[in-house]
Amino acid sequence: MECSGSMAYLSQQMEKRFGIPALKVRFIGFNDIKASLVQIADSIGGREYVERALALVAAEEARVEPIIAAYRRKLAGKTAAVCVGGAYKAIAMIRLLKEFGVRPVLIGTQHGSADDYKTINDFSVDGAVIINDTSPSEIEKYVRERQPDLFVGNVKERTLALKMGIPFVDFNHDRKYPLTTYEGMINFIRELDLTSNSPVWKWAATELSA
Repeated sequence: MECSGSMAYLSQQMEKRFGIPALKVRFIGFNDIKASLVQIADSIGGREYVERALALVAAEEARVEPIIAAYRRKLAGKTAAVCVGGAYKAIAMIRLLKEFGVRPVLIGTQHGSADDYKTINDFSVDGAVIINDTSPSEIEKYVRERQPDLFVGNVKERTLALKMGIPFVDFNHDRKYPLTTYEGMINFIRELDLTSNSPVWKWAATELSA
């Protein structure tokens, strides 16, 4: 399962009632993609499949990393606000942005368990603000306080971010191209660069301290 919010209870009941096991996986970022592919390979075919998965990972990372590195240099030093629905997705987003050289200084979610929020805290950078069950007023308050360079969220946060003059990147499931897996990493970091480094923001930005 990739979405803990929609699938955790269902997968638990499938295992309890029918003996069908479940794996928690994420295909967002180098670390999570590798861990998920190895976990799936091990559960399906053991060591032989794990070796094949690791060979695939090595080949894909060698292909993708130079592309990511070029964009990473352009994003160096930037900070981000991250507001998504589930805590499991937030954890993946924190790890991915850190792989891109972007520091998440504000993390907001709509739901998650105590363990999820402990993990978010463990992965977060020092001084990051973590909000459970976010509201627009809370987001605005801490965005003004932290002044992130860009905002990553779902479509419902777009209007708020743009009104505050902050570059916004939509990380939602219903996109026209993938934002997960290795190709998704390229798509996403390209969009982060094009959005946050667009010259339009020098005219559109609002004074956040006002």
